[in-house]
Amino acid sequence: MGERLPLSNGWLYRYWVIQHLYAQQLEMHQNKCQRCDDRIISISQSYVRPIIRGKQNKLVEFGAKISVSLTGDGIACVDHLRWSAFNEG
Repeated sequence: MGERLPLSNGWLYRYWVIQHLYAQQLEMHQNKCQRCDDRIISISQSYVRPIIRGKQNKLVEFGAKISVSLTGDGIACVDHLRWSAFNEG
């Protein structure tokens, strides 16, 4: 059995993220494409995903996407809060 790496859990997670980021970049380079499912765009915030919006000034947005509804009393309730794209309808 192999030895444990002398890194804290935070550094081990970043090491894992960097390995996956490298694998994604290598796959895109070898396939000569610019798209990858669940593409990692930040090592420190690996849960953030690009959301294709198609707006005139901003084609791609980053960050959480939120869906909010109002109750009859005027209170706002968060229905969905996700870091990946979802249908708002």
